[in-house]
Amino acid sequence: MEPFSDLPPEPLEPFTRRECEILLLMAQNHSNYEIADQLFLSLNTIKWYIKRLYGKLEVHTRSEAVKRAAVLNLLSADPAAEASLSGFPSRLPAWTTRFVGREHELNDLTRLVWNEQVRLVTLLAIGGMGKTRLALACAESWQDRFRDGVFFVPLTSLTLPDQLLFAIAGRIGCVFQADKRPPKRQLLDFLSGKNVLLMLDNFEHLLESSPVVSEILEAAPEVRVLVTSRERLNLVAESVFTLSGLNYPTQNGDNLFSYAAIRLFLQTAKRVQPNFIPDDPNSVMRLCQLVQGMPLAIELAASHIRLLSTGEIVSEIERSLDFLGVTARDLPERLRSIRAVFEWSWGRLTAEEQAVFRRWAVFRGSPAREAVTVVTGASLPTLSSLVDKALLWRNPLTHRFETHELLRQAAEEKLEQAGEVASIRARFSRFYLSLLQARQTHFQDSRQIDAVAEIRHDVPNILQALQWAVQERNYALLNPVLHSLWLYYHISGQLQDGWTVFSEVGTTLQESQPDPRSKGVLGALLAYQARLCVELGHHDMADWLADQSQPLLDHSGTDDDRAFLALTRGWRNMLAWRATEAIRPHFQRALALYQKSGNMWGTALALYGMGGSCFGRLGVDEPNLDEARLFTEQALAIQQTLGDVHHLARTFKQLGMIADQAREYDRGEQWTLESLRLNQLLGNRLRQAGDLNNLAVSALNQCEFDKAIRYGQESLTIYRNSGKAEGILQALGNLAGTYRRAGQYVQAHTYAAEGVALARGTEHTNWLINCLLTLGWCARAFGAYDEARQHFAQVVQIGASSNEPQDMIEGLIQVTAVALEQRNLSDAQQMLAQADKMAREADYAPGLACVHELMGNLAYVEGEIVQARELLERSLSYFESGAAQRLLSEYEQNEHLVTNFLLLAKVELAAGQADAAHNDYRKALTVAWQTNNIPAVLRVLSAIAEELQAHSRHESTAGLAAVVAYHPATYAVDKKRMRDLLENHFPQIPAQAVTVSGQHQNQMQLASLVTSLLAQDR
Repeated sequence: MEPFSDLPPEPLEPFTRRECEILLLMAQNHSNYEIADQLFLSLNTIKWYIKRLYGKLEVHTRSEAVKRAAVLNLLSADPAAEASLSGFPSRLPAWTTRFVGREHELNDLTRLVWNEQVRLVTLLAIGGMGKTRLALACAESWQDRFRDGVFFVPLTSLTLPDQLLFAIAGRIGCVFQADKRPPKRQLLDFLSGKNVLLMLDNFEHLLESSPVVSEILEAAPEVRVLVTSRERLNLVAESVFTLSGLNYPTQNGDNLFSYAAIRLFLQTAKRVQPNFIPDDPNSVMRLCQLVQGMPLAIELAASHIRLLSTGEIVSEIERSLDFLGVTARDLPERLRSIRAVFEWSWGRLTAEEQAVFRRWAVFRGSPAREAVTVVTGASLPTLSSLVDKALLWRNPLTHRFETHELLRQAAEEKLEQAGEVASIRARFSRFYLSLLQARQTHFQDSRQIDAVAEIRHDVPNILQALQWAVQERNYALLNPVLHSLWLYYHISGQLQDGWTVFSEVGTTLQESQPDPRSKGVLGALLAYQARLCVELGHHDMADWLADQSQPLLDHSGTDDDRAFLALTRGWRNMLAWRATEAIRPHFQRALALYQKSGNMWGTALALYGMGGSCFGRLGVDEPNLDEARLFTEQALAIQQTLGDVHHLARTFKQLGMIADQAREYDRGEQWTLESLRLNQLLGNRLRQAGDLNNLAVSALNQCEFDKAIRYGQESLTIYRNSGKAEGILQALGNLAGTYRRAGQYVQAHTYAAEGVALARGTEHTNWLINCLLTLGWCARAFGAYDEARQHFAQVVQIGASSNEPQDMIEGLIQVTAVALEQRNLSDAQQMLAQADKMAREADYAPGLACVHELMGNLAYVEGEIVQARELLERSLSYFESGAAQRLLSEYEQNEHLVTNFLLLAKVELAAGQADAAHNDYRKALTVAWQTNNIPAVLRVLSAIAEELQAHSRHESTAGLAAVVAYHPATYAVDKKRMRDLLENHFPQIPAQAVTVSGQHQNQMQLASLVTSLLAQDR
């Protein structure tokens, strides 16, 4: 929308000087941009003028406008002739530089000036913010909207309040008469009935004369006044428009040239040095950040570009405020440096105002009124006065106070000069650390959401208080607040920020002079760092930090500190998929210590950890789900009493995992969705991603692939945005597995390959192995057997290097499967012997059952039918058992059941037992179809097709073979067999017809085929 598009319509008036200037430039074929550049106006303002000209000239195009203007003799280049066309005088100064940015501010200010309810607007800001330039841009756009003129009245040079009357009169053409009326009366009479805009520039030193403005407004109803000032006039009719700096980029990656602060710097630098090209765009961004977009500071900084690079200018600004100054003769003394700007305002403060503002220098960010009052001793009237003088302002959204960073730095020097630094810092630290300590119980109960939102604004000041407390060795103040600070980062999900903060505080603490009192504080701090490392997935670092923390806490820590460290060790071992015996003792120790100290919040977390420890290693240890549910429900009861929403969400999530493992999927989904709801309420995106990932896994176990992919993609998006490597790997691994099981091998390969690239060289070996296995399975599906062997061999190597026999067994099993598909029987025998030995030594039941499954397959291929049946029945017995149900997911269990039934069918056929074979085929097809395992369905169909062909049932064979041969989810080995079958036994069927038929087999056709087969007796 154009700046003035929603303003009320008005009658057309005579052509103004500005309109004639624009018409002349249009006639000279200048573009809108070039016209804006020459007249120092914004592009939107030029567009508005041209639109208005079209209306006055009753035309629709540029060429028509120029022709019409020539007929009316409006294209004279004579300034006097142009001026004569205007119906009123113009009294606005010309500028030698282009107006940059401020589009939103100009629109807002223009609307405010034109508001019928507003007649006095004060543009309020500290010196150097560009008040005058913005006000002039606004006045420029209104020149032809005031019947009797727009007048600029500069007040800087005035020294006495009475001079205001004469300054205004001189500008508007009011000549005082030799009658009995006093000058004020004559000015009021002159303005009565006039429709003018008065722009009174730099009013702050004439505030005693402000009643004159009220009298003008009362005497002249059609007069409006636009004031620029460093201090508000405090008049009843006054509307204040507060001006801050130009917009500037806050982070790398932004489009730098879209920011007004950047454009102003470049414009000024090119004026100083016409061939200027920024050597480092990031240093220009940093410069604008340091001065917070203040136009004067930007121009002062750019004036040094002849001698210094932008990086050197940044260094000088960071070193000293006095760098921002020039000796330009055409600048007022009060605008030749930022220090001059500050000193001018400082000199107008009362002693009390000076005391409050110099103490303000200890703040960072935007403090609340309570903090300002306690730390600076400010009364409400003093705060109000500092706001009126534009040194402070109150953010209307946060209701907190702010100031410009350059002013804060100048105030900091005043604080040092006053000798108050130590006392004010101590007061500041006590306030903020006491505030944080007081919020600890809030973080642990139903008030935690509000507490996080409140503390978020105070974090910069809390961190400053923490650093000063460390430097002052105030350990009594430090120790109680560390837990609250960790809770804030833990609940808000800002884990990386928390790690950075705790690391910096720890460095400061360790570099300070040795003090026995610091041991307990340092031990607790290291424990919190270790916990953050666990959550960020840096497990080895977590172990090192915990080892450093343990002796310090054993010697000087509290029971709660020692309990927290025990919790950290327990969670670290749980996330590393370690055995139950390596997890539970830590949670038992934490539970005992928390119960001893009466800490119910910690007790709940320890019980939650005990519940988690009952899971054991997925696929390795049989979980005790009853015990897991008991501990977790005890934790839930305490957390519900406390109202601890954050940890309630985690407990609901764990209950969902317990229900899923018990195959109570509906109940598990309800628990997990409740966890997701609470994490959405908390705004914790990482926890939401974890919930979505669990929902994806649950959907996968139920073979609801579309649902699993949808949840998995949502989870991956959040993890990518957060940059959490472990989360990204988890989502990639699960998505890859889902696509592979759905028979979408290309997508599976893409996600698995990304996961492998991300996991290599990290400690996330579990997800590296997960993705390598998927790559191997995809390669098998594509028929790329050498590639498949490489991926599976890497799994064996990683398992050997990390001393994880289960991983080695899994890798050996998959290498064996590839060897069998290639009919490389000697390799298969060798690999199976290794896998069998390792599975027995590790007492790894699922691995041993898989070995028996493959041994049965090998025996069948070698013609050892009796041995094959024995081995396959042994494998089948395990996969049908409750032990397999407890250890494996439903999908994994059923996938092995399909394989065993299929192999048994082949063995029965070889033994001449056709009825038993058909029964096994039916079982395999039933399980595969009920679990939506399309690759397994196709594998069974290929075997049935071969049997049908062997019995010369050609019509049925052709249909089955075509479906399998051309279905995208079919493994390459089955695809080749079926295509060979079609070519060798059905040459009468055109290949093109079979191909087309196969390519168009959809799920409904496949369903019809399977249903038909299952309905047959044989």
